[in-house]
Amino acid sequence: MIAHSGKLTLVCLDWRSLERGSLLGFANVHIPAVRLVIRDVAIHMKDGKRWAQLPSKAQISKDRELIKDGDGKIKYAPFGEFDNRKVADAFSDAVVRAVDEFHARHGQRASSRALA
Repeated sequence: MIAHSGKLTLVCLDWRSLERGSLLGFANVHIPAVRLVIRDVAIHMKDGKRWAQLPSKAQISKDRELIKDGDGKIKYAPFGEFDNRKVADAFSDAVVRAVDEFHARHGQRASSRALA
């Protein structure tokens, strides 16, 4: 249930499946070194590749309406971001491994779709 990636150690505390488009579901992860729990980290999969995305919230206009893109999809803004791609990728890889370990330990699958 603990995933190590260089300096990054993560533990998946919980998983909530919600398959929609590329989304597989949401994980709550703990980073023990900084005593931080990040809730609702989205796990996506497309073309056989999985990745983790930091939590985000729907964008709302000053008129309190959801902001949508040209295709009518709701636009989201992240709560935070990493300052470089290498760190973001290491975080994503560690979260995906922690989710896999969580499911292995609990005898579950992250998705009904075939995983990479």
